[in-house]
Amino acid sequence: FLLMIRRPPRSTLFPYTTLFRSIDFVSFSLFTGESPLPLRGKDTTNAILELLAVTIWNELDFLIVDLPPGIGEEILDIIRFIQRKEFIIVSSSSLVSVQVVERLVNLLQGMNLLITGIVENMAMDSVHHVSDMSEKHGLPLLCTIPYFPELESQIGDSKRLLAGNFAKYLDAVVKKIFTTK
Repeated sequence: FLLMIRRPPRSTLFPYTTLFRSIDFVSFSLFTGESPLPLRGKDTTNAILELLAVTIWNELDFLIVDLPPGIGEEILDIIRFIQRKEFIIVSSSSLVSVQVVERLVNLLQGMNLLITGIVENMAMDSVHHVSDMSEKHGLPLLCTIPYFPELESQIGDSKRLLAGNFAKYLDAVVKKIFTTK
């Protein structure tokens, strides 16, 4: 990913470093807190460009962009602005979620963009919509993350979160996905 800036930006932003495996991140929520950020159209594009332009990253192994579901301004802007991109598609087991995600898969495959695979999140044992979609589109199902009921009570408490089953499971998933690259 390259973003060329001819002059230094008026202000810079340094990513927030987490306790989890030295992951640095920025988010619009760092600026907005609990307040909504009602953007659309050109405002969405400008906000994404500004966040990318003013963030001073250390050397990156990966830039992971978490996007809302569906085919909105955000995904279209990322497709347009980031040059070397691969997609990991995440979907819950819900049929509604899978239908939304399948439209995205169709778009990305239609544009000949690389989809590394699909991750099923909050999996339900008796439901196979995600694996069926993965098979239908010839994409690997990278992993299935079960639902962890205790996760809700751990959010906001990084020590409890990192000591919980979800963090341990996620660590194994991340290692599996990124060490096969």
